[in-house]
Amino acid sequence: MTELTPEDSHVKSRSFPTVWQALFLLGLLFILQLGATVVVTFYQALQEMPIQELTTTLAVVNVATFGAVAILGAAWSRVSVRQLFYLRGFSPLLLLPMLVMMLGLIVIVSELDNILQRFLPMPDWFREMLSGLGLGEGFVLSTFIVLVIVAPLTEEPLFRGILLHGFTRNYGTWWAVLGTAFLFGAIHLNPWQFVGAFFLGIVFAWWTLKTRSILPATLGHALNNGMVLMTANVSNIEIQGFNAWEEGVTVHQPWWFTLTGVVLMVVGGAALHRMWSRQEDPLTDAPPQSEPA
Repeated sequence: MTELTPEDSHVKSRSFPTVWQALFLLGLLFILQLGATVVVTFYQALQEMPIQELTTTLAVVNVATFGAVAILGAAWSRVSVRQLFYLRGFSPLLLLPMLVMMLGLIVIVSELDNILQRFLPMPDWFREMLSGLGLGEGFVLSTFIVLVIVAPLTEEPLFRGILLHGFTRNYGTWWAVLGTAFLFGAIHLNPWQFVGAFFLGIVFAWWTLKTRSILPATLGHALNNGMVLMTANVSNIEIQGFNAWEEGVTVHQPWWFTLTGVVLMVVGGAALHRMWSRQEDPLTDAPPQSEPA
């Protein structure tokens, strides 16, 4: 009988997904969404579908495509659903520092977007497309449902569930955090949403690994998308560079507003770190050997 080398043992012990398997899943997701979008767009052109009905249809497409890929990934991984998707509760004491950290991160990401647009302005057609989806003038309930409810519930199980679970075991904690965050940004397929999604992905992965629960990331994702919609469509308070812009001109947020965001993020993050540092099983670079009961 041939003796296994250490390299052979390493290959045989690989968890699902590896980077290439993750890229396959995301490629499949892209193909499914592209095909569904072509069909919906063609139908909209024929039927003159109103925006409310269009966003509802897009929600169904999102659920169907992400759901199909998640089911395939779960079957492929041969890991229990509870373990794969980090399905467990978490301490409500974490909610306040998480909220504080998220509010700060939203402000910081907004200014990072302003800096990016100074060097790489967003095309008018792309800005108009975002406005048509409710990220500009007018608030549409169906858009709220798509971005605040459907998006977190479909995207988090894939990125902070399947991908993070496999990457952590294959490549170590911090490579998994950065890798899943990068793929989360890349799946948006444009540089203007990549920056925000990347940093949010880092935070959401950190929360997931520390709590062993996907719920904090899902709630944080919903809060981020909800804040974008609320500040763009509902809030009567306008802050230059955050939810008020001059057409064709790149503006920045007031320095005190961005500084407030930094303080909030640091305070919230430090509070979480302090609370988690008291735990017996702190986050390390080594892949976890087993899931808590």
